[in-house]
Amino acid sequence: MTSVEKGERNTYLGAKEPKYSILTYTWGRWVDQSRNAPALPVKGTTWRIPAVKIEHFSVASFLRIVDRMGAEDVDWAWIDVACIDQENTLIKMDEIGRQASVFQNAHRVFLWLSHTSLDLLKTSFSDITRYSFELGCIGTKYGRLSLTVPELIDCLCETTNRLLNDPWFSSLWTLQELVLRNDALVLSKEGEDLFLDSEQVMSAQSLFMISLISSCQNAYSLVEGVKLDLEKIERLSVDQQMTLDQGRTIMQNIMGAGLYFLFTDNPNVQYSIAQYRRTSRPEDRVYAIMQVYNLRVGQSLRPNDAPPLHQLIDEFALAILSTDPMLGQLFLHTAQPETNKSWRLTQNSRVPPELMAYKEPSPCCQIGTILERGTAIATGEYIPFRDLLALFQQNGDTVDPDFAFQIMFDDYLVELMGLQIFPFISITQSSDPDKTWICNNKIACSERGDRNLFVLLLGDFKDGWNFREKQSDRRNLALVLLKQGFKDAEGSKDHSTFKRLGLCYWTLQVPDIREQVANLGWKHGSLELC
Repeated sequence: MTSVEKGERNTYLGAKEPKYSILTYTWGRWVDQSRNAPALPVKGTTWRIPAVKIEHFSVASFLRIVDRMGAEDVDWAWIDVACIDQENTLIKMDEIGRQASVFQNAHRVFLWLSHTSLDLLKTSFSDITRYSFELGCIGTKYGRLSLTVPELIDCLCETTNRLLNDPWFSSLWTLQELVLRNDALVLSKEGEDLFLDSEQVMSAQSLFMISLISSCQNAYSLVEGVKLDLEKIERLSVDQQMTLDQGRTIMQNIMGAGLYFLFTDNPNVQYSIAQYRRTSRPEDRVYAIMQVYNLRVGQSLRPNDAPPLHQLIDEFALAILSTDPMLGQLFLHTAQPETNKSWRLTQNSRVPPELMAYKEPSPCCQIGTILERGTAIATGEYIPFRDLLALFQQNGDTVDPDFAFQIMFDDYLVELMGLQIFPFISITQSSDPDKTWICNNKIACSERGDRNLFVLLLGDFKDGWNFREKQSDRRNLALVLLKQGFKDAEGSKDHSTFKRLGLCYWTLQVPDIREQVANLGWKHGSLELC
């Protein structure tokens, strides 16, 4: 294997922009610092190829993978250790910032599960497909189950534990690569691909990652149904509790591997999943996922500047907000944010299913400029929360059945408020404004909250199809903010900051209601988000 340096106009040994294959695998956590392990035999590099511990993979097994890639009708391959100078930080960080284009332009992608044998891969995929099918047959006319529901859950738990234990599913770099290319051909430890028969898929073919993702998503949804049924039981038996715990483990395995919410227009989903993945360096918490947003920050953008992690997280969040302020807030905090950082997206977040489809966004505000104390400035239209809520409650019994207004508090607030129900409010035609729990929660009805709750309009994006108007509706999104006061350093002047509490959104299909919302008296100005 020979490393060839890129020439002028993207030529390699005279070949201009040749087709190439690419490999997604993991090795960084297994570098042999003692240099006792043999390095990969790569010619033509000016840098030392890293040696990898033999327990992770051997030189011989790696070369089998390279040979498998060469068996395709493609003469060139892109493999990071042979194409990125691992000893030159400036070059390495620049290449890290190009990973999206490198993967997206590859002709073929190979995914190497270096700890998973072909037999294990075959039985695991077959078992996930089979047990999920049987679980889906519960309560239907499609024959008797060969196993009971607890037995099916037990088998799925064992299978997902075994398969998703491969190190590839724990690397943050490979999560980014999976998002960029989910059409990768899966290779076993031996470098062989699994050939599926027509009983497993519609037609005989090799196992591509998209098939494994679909099987895991199906398993997740079916197991979630069993979990929800068990959670309705007031007192569980020992066996029922075991089944519930195993169901939760299955869901966590699939979620942590990033295989459930992969197909989404909202990249914040993958960013939130990144908390379950591992990196060799703390800074890679950002560098290993930023290309999902097609962004470059920190040292990948400024090679001579290596900001610490806390500054890198700020810069990354601000870069997302600068590109799309609505996307930068399209999440819920799962943990209490740092002081003055409620505006900032981090991996301690999640995206509710209602906000995963994010098409044709139209932001109407700006969020940027971090002040010295860590707050951010938002400029746009805002009104008191109670004015918006009063309008929707007033129309709650008279508007179209498709009309809906929802509020979602950040997850950590739900626990702090002691709420025993879902952390969102839904006001529709059938809801009674006097009984909805917004009237009783500890924020909206407190003296502080009632007067100091505001909403900042973020924008709107494409929603479902409106058959009456024969066009797609638009979903409006806003931040729910709590106004807080403090004095300046001299203690002589009052300042106000606004802390994020969550999101609210609404879809309006009735023209006169849309007009009423537009005429609520929105003010345009700048708010300091803390």
